[in-house]
Amino acid sequence: MNKKCYSCKEIKSANDFTKNKYRKDGLYTYCKVCRNIKRKQERSNFLYNPIKQKQYHLKYKFGISLEFYEKLLINQNGVCAICKHINTNKRKLNLAVDHDHITGKIRGLLCDKCNRGLGYFKDNIEYLQSSIFYLNKNKEIGVLKQYEK
Repeated sequence: MNKKCYSCKEIKSANDFTKNKYRKDGLYTYCKVCRNIKRKQERSNFLYNPIKQKQYHLKYKFGISLEFYEKLLINQNGVCAICKHINTNKRKLNLAVDHDHITGKIRGLLCDKCNRGLGYFKDNIEYLQSSIFYLNKNKEIGVLKQYEK
């Protein structure tokens, strides 16, 4: 069986095409050579463009645009919503999008440490309040002095 490649327009043997079970003839529309060229071009356009990567990630994971992300960043003065530290990474768009895992609602932008901290505490307010109480209680005492009594 022979098939015409959509890209190079050459008629080639079926062995020159990769299998595709979703097509009627069971083969991709591009020959292997053209398909590899096309995939390399797509990959290089995407992989080496951090803005395109960020756009894709924001849309895929959170359903928001890069413009919405930048508005959040401006509203937070470019700092983490919790610790207020300036973005230490040289990249402009590296604050994580914080969202409620149950509702999916976006709460703000956080640095990596604050984002992980909320994740480790499972967004549980009681755990966080207990942590604050623990830190305040042991602020000056320390473990050794507490057990010397």
